Amino acid sequence: GRCLPASSSGGEKHGASAGRGGEASASSGKGTAQVTAPQDTDPYGIQTLWHELKKSISYLSAEELQQCQQALQVAYGAHKGQKRKSGEPYIIHPVAVACILGELNMDSDSIVAGLLHDVVEDTDKVSFEDIQSIFGQGVRQIVEGETKVTKLRNGNREATKDDKKNIDMQQLFIAMTKDMRIIIVKLADRLHNMRTLHFMRPSKQAKIARETLTIFAPLANLLGMYKIQVELEDLSFQYSMPEEYRALSRRVKALKMEQNPVVYEARKTLLSVLEEDPFFQQIAESVEIQMTSRSLYNIHKKLKANALHLRDLQHILQLAVIVKPSAPAPGSGSGSVFGPGAVACYYLLGKIHDMWAPIPKSFKDYIANPKASGYQSIHTTVLPLGSGDLFPLEIQLRDDTMNILAEQGYAAHRRLVADQGNVAAAPSVERANGNGQGHAGGLWQAPWMNSFRNMSMWEQEFAGRVTAEEFVETVVGDFLPRTIFVFTSDGTLVSLPKGATIVDFAYQIDVGKEMLMAKVNGVPTHPSQELKLADVVEIVRHSGPPSEYMLKRQSEFLTYAKGRSTRHKIMKFLKNAPKEKASGKSSEKKEMKKEAMKNVEDDLISERYRFGEVMWLILRCEDEVGLLATVASIISSSGLGIRSYSGSSNDYSNIFFMNFELAGDAEPDKIQELCDQLYDLKAIASFAMGCNWQAPKQ
Repeated sequence: GRCLPASSSGGEKHGASAGRGGEASASSGKGTAQVTAPQDTDPYGIQTLWHELKKSISYLSAEELQQCQQALQVAYGAHKGQKRKSGEPYIIHPVAVACILGELNMDSDSIVAGLLHDVVEDTDKVSFEDIQSIFGQGVRQIVEGETKVTKLRNGNREATKDDKKNIDMQQLFIAMTKDMRIIIVKLADRLHNMRTLHFMRPSKQAKIARETLTIFAPLANLLGMYKIQVELEDLSFQYSMPEEYRALSRRVKALKMEQNPVVYEARKTLLSVLEEDPFFQQIAESVEIQMTSRSLYNIHKKLKANALHLRDLQHILQLAVIVKPSAPAPGSGSGSVFGPGAVACYYLLGKIHDMWAPIPKSFKDYIANPKASGYQSIHTTVLPLGSGDLFPLEIQLRDDTMNILAEQGYAAHRRLVADQGNVAAAPSVERANGNGQGHAGGLWQAPWMNSFRNMSMWEQEFAGRVTAEEFVETVVGDFLPRTIFVFTSDGTLVSLPKGATIVDFAYQIDVGKEMLMAKVNGVPTHPSQELKLADVVEIVRHSGPPSEYMLKRQSEFLTYAKGRSTRHKIMKFLKNAPKEKASGKSSEKKEMKKEAMKNVEDDLISERYRFGEVMWLILRCEDEVGLLATVASIISSSGLGIRSYSGSSNDYSNIFFMNFELAGDAEPDKIQELCDQLYDLKAIASFAMGCNWQAPKQ
């Protein structure tokens, strides 16, 4: 029944710790319930099961423990006579799920729901109404979220197996946007099923493992629940790619034996230095240094991504330095936007770099810039001179709160908020730089929260408009992948799936329907451009009702959108928009030219805005020899000068984009002539113009 082994974080951990003066420190929980010996010798008897479960949930109050014991009795009676594939009584599964939730210190409603998560779906002895009447609405909501709707008595009997799977997954995704505990219970359920997957036939093992890698491990990552994520990934790797798993396991085991003495010596040296540092002893109550390694699946992904062979794998061990900061004296504040834990981590960083040479470009500051999951730590790679054979060693620095959040993510966050007396509160620590992600001695604002808000809004907008399969594909494709962060022009952080384009960004911030063009880092950029980490994106918007040209632009944007949710939004907009009155390239070019002139003449040009003019021009064209010189000549003849130019090609076609920033004192008729000449060039498929005239100071 015990559920989260110490090694499940992806590698062996050997910890050393020191408090002030080098003394080892230990602590015990307050209010821990007394554990009584089981009253029967049956390993599957209810008393034995309660004895095991109680070890994991002893942090609960006496009243909550009584509620959990009652839930065990209900589950025990409901599942009586049912067996698992192993031949064991089915009741061991919900008890194991409850144990996992207990080791995450989840609330009593979650523990009860873990015990009851299969009673409605797999038995006819308990209803949702029964659960609500005995344990309350909160438990019912979680159990309903866990229950496969297609297995209930009123489920769709005509649906195919894949259809039912998608319907159930859709229901789970929708439910978890209403209560995050639903997905945590589901992850605990999946984790125990993965631990016992060896009882299934090989084809079933591979199928479940692939689904776990596609959906549940990314969900755990999104929630910052690293320990569960790693165990799900490694178990899935073992069953989906058994040969690669065994080969990598042997290689990693051999490397650990080679590198352990060196890393152990480096840890010993660092611990000794910190024990003798009076300033560190003042700012830190204790420090623990763990020897860890990357998980097998993480190593496998990196080898594959970099096209490396197993023999190329060299350095796998890491040191994790976890510091417990001293409580600041009342009224003493350092003036830093960071809390005492972060300050101690930055001090440690300087100390380590004084001891050992850092490797250039290896430093990553996830305290100032957390990952999407909310993960915070400092990563640096050094050459530990004097510790034996020389090889790069990654060292991770974080405080004790960051470490708990790194391993348990949202589960720990929810618990810490509850300890502060407001379990319903959203994380809201605001950094001085305004990104809302920093660690200021409180809890982080996790960017993944936006993903769930977006998922919820998307579900509300498209409920009934898309199939269950399309819904699941959108969630898996748009909300679960690794994310990048970009910024709006006013500094607002926006998270997007890796590979997202400007079109995806525009629809993410709800201005896609009005987008004329975009600037990335101040440079006019084509809407098909993929965004990179920390890009600053400004969207130039069209005012007024949709024109025929704007509708055609939306059709074009549809081909640039990478996200399924973006494509659904564009298709919905086009479906509801007025029907186009013209067709064909000629009418399209006329409308394009008309729209370009409208933007420039009606909206932007007037006599009092004739100072410091800056105009942008973007051409979508065929990659033709001499075209740049021709366009430059046309621009010059209109009376405008070229301030800057950039060009880019499309990787999958012969399309080329020319981006110009223009300046000068051109009259509207000259701009009209410029549009006419661009229109006459056969190599140009489309173009867009606009400008940002600045009014003279009065």
